[in-house]
Amino acid sequence: MLIRIKFIVFTGLICLSSISSFSQVKISGRVFNAKDSSAIYGASIYLDGTSIGTATNNSGKFDLNMNKDFQATMIISSMGYEQIKLTDPSKFSGKLLKVYLREKQESLETVFLEADPWSREKKLKIFKEQFIGMGKTAKNCKILNEDEIILRYSPSKNTLLASSENKLVIENNNLGYKINYTLVDFNVQFKPDENESSSPVSIYYSGTSYFENLTDKIPKRILRKRKQAYLGSSLHFMRSINKKSLDKQKFDLYKGHNTVSQENILRLDVLKNYTHAKPLVKSIRIRYDQNHWSTMNFEDDFIIDTYGNFSPPNSITFSGEMSQSRISQMVPLNYQLK
Repeated sequence: MLIRIKFIVFTGLICLSSISSFSQVKISGRVFNAKDSSAIYGASIYLDGTSIGTATNNSGKFDLNMNKDFQATMIISSMGYEQIKLTDPSKFSGKLLKVYLREKQESLETVFLEADPWSREKKLKIFKEQFIGMGKTAKNCKILNEDEIILRYSPSKNTLLASSENKLVIENNNLGYKINYTLVDFNVQFKPDENESSSPVSIYYSGTSYFENLTDKIPKRILRKRKQAYLGSSLHFMRSINKKSLDKQKFDLYKGHNTVSQENILRLDVLKNYTHAKPLVKSIRIRYDQNHWSTMNFEDDFIIDTYGNFSPPNSITFSGEMSQSRISQMVPLNYQLK
């Protein structure tokens, strides 16, 4: 059975040398408490889904260097405050950005009108399988503060919901990353059977993420694993579309049983900082490196930036190999294959 999945995330031998030559901009600013205008120390400023980030100093000041053509959203957050998202942060280059964070209001406990028959142990197991992943790679990936996760199963909707008031801190020893993940939405829908055991039929999760290397010097075995995680991924596929190099990157496209070219499935309009893609079909099958199969269903037009990041995330639904990748196999959007 194919499980359909949509997710925001939260990542071939593509020639990425041009990335390093993109014009650099510096975003400078200060972060304050909106209540009393006091400076906030240690606030996080990062580009969503990347390893590009910094933190404020004692006076709330920060400087963040980024490539001008990178379209990721800039996240400004601090524990106990509502986070702020800024699209197209490069437009603030050359200006002193002043940001005021509002303190989080204590949320009232939600009252549910139906009982939750599942134990926390069962719900947490399913959550980690669908969010972190399964198999060998997932075993070396841990949520360090899993007690923060609020889980609820709705029998009437056959849906598992998850949320967290604070960032989830994930240690991925498989790929050598620490990931700070702000969970915005998570739900898994099930098809129950007569034995009261359930199988997922769709998974959706979204959030913002920031990647940090676990060590300053990255071992070669970790670099190899990152490369393996990247090759054949949706990020690799989107970059290949942007470069019009699907064949070179070992991607084959199928409509039914017939192979088709990129021009048969997408109309691309190349603009200054991104590519606008208009689907010409409802779905395609993708084969990577002869034996890795995925299906891509198009819901709407989408754009692809210079790094291969596509948006809006709900414009595409994946199933097959590309849908099986979870947090344990995720590399940041600014990952470069060397």
